[in-house]
Amino acid sequence: DWNADGVVDVNDQWIELHNTTKKPIDLTSWLLDTGRGTRSYRLRKGTVIKADGYIVLYRSRTQLELPYANGVVRLIAADGQTVADMVSGTPELGEDESYSRDTSGRWHAGWPPSPGTVNSPLDRKAALQHVSLPPLFPWFQSGY
Repeated sequence: DWNADGVVDVNDQWIELHNTTKKPIDLTSWLLDTGRGTRSYRLRKGTVIKADGYIVLYRSRTQLELPYANGVVRLIAADGQTVADMVSGTPELGEDESYSRDTSGRWHAGWPPSPGTVNSPLDRKAALQHVSLPPLFPWFQSGY
């Protein structure tokens, strides 16, 4: 139950964005989608990621159905056209595995979920604590 709603279901899927800069980033009106021509989620006014901060967006909020394999997820600038970041060709994952980007920008399948914290191949599930973040969102881990 990653979104802490008391139910283990598809709403536990998430997209995590990480600001790797030393300044806050305002993502007001930026979009997330699962590919060209699909439904998008518009980030709300005041959506800011603190310097070196994270935002976790659960499916229960975004209503984006994350693919379990061979999917696409895009982060699109507020102009609605510029694709700021994207991941595609996601591998099939098992239960409680994530597709994670490391600090050098490489993607890894099957790493333990780490919503709201640094991605690592080490199993830290037991050490995770519930992270309460405002309704928000440079980039991206997906817990699918």
